[in-house]
Amino acid sequence: MKRIKYIIELSIADTWIADGFDIRSNNDVKELLQRLLPYAYGHEVSGKVISKPALKVIKQLQGYTK
Repeated sequence: MKRIKYIIELSIADTWIADGFDIRSNNDVKELLQRLLPYAYGHEVSGKVISKPALKVIKQLQGYTK
């Protein structure tokens, strides 16, 4: 099976981050792919986090730190 690579950039409003949205791990990416392609077998799709905001920024937006 030949694999085709997509590079996707997500830009999320800070209000969604404050409400709890956060992709911190490759497992989070896998869950998103499963929702987009619910009938795909595990070996047919994969994804990984390339870059993410600093955890400090996320925690500030979510109200855990000042």
